[in-house]
Amino acid sequence: MELIIKNAAPDELPIGLDLMHKAASWLKEKHMDYWPNWLTPSDAYVAWIKEGFDKREFYFAYTGDDVLAGMYRLQYADEGYWGRRNDKAGYIHSLTTNRAYKGHGIGYAIVQRVEEDLAKKGFEYLRLDCSPDEGICGYYERYGFAMKGSVSSALHGRGLRLYEKKIEP
Repeated sequence: MELIIKNAAPDELPIGLDLMHKAASWLKEKHMDYWPNWLTPSDAYVAWIKEGFDKREFYFAYTGDDVLAGMYRLQYADEGYWGRRNDKAGYIHSLTTNRAYKGHGIGYAIVQRVEEDLAKKGFEYLRLDCSPDEGICGYYERYGFAMKGSVSSALHGRGLRLYEKKIEP
């Protein structure tokens, strides 16, 4: 599926919050304990997302028909989870897909596009964090990510696994 990636504007924050809420609801229906805080997000959660929109770190992925298919946040440092690093890496957060496109490979297509863009810019790694849920971890492992450790998240109030993928030039 063709994806058109657009940088999200600060005033599009409600669209991002709605997409995350819908993803959290779907995860809850599947009995997956991931993103429960997005069902009724705290002020701290909303502030963290708003900061990303204000800094223009969020991107929306649209289908060729201009339908919102997904969203992600891309940062170039993540000391809170990964510590201080000296290598060039991109960090994906809040990867979310429109559940209407479940099974269409949207999440993988987004990650692949980010990886391609980072490769063009000379980046070495693509990193992310996720819940220790085996289903979610397996999803990233199938696409070449390797677990590099774990971290306790003050924002999420639990442990997260850290995943990394070497970017091929």
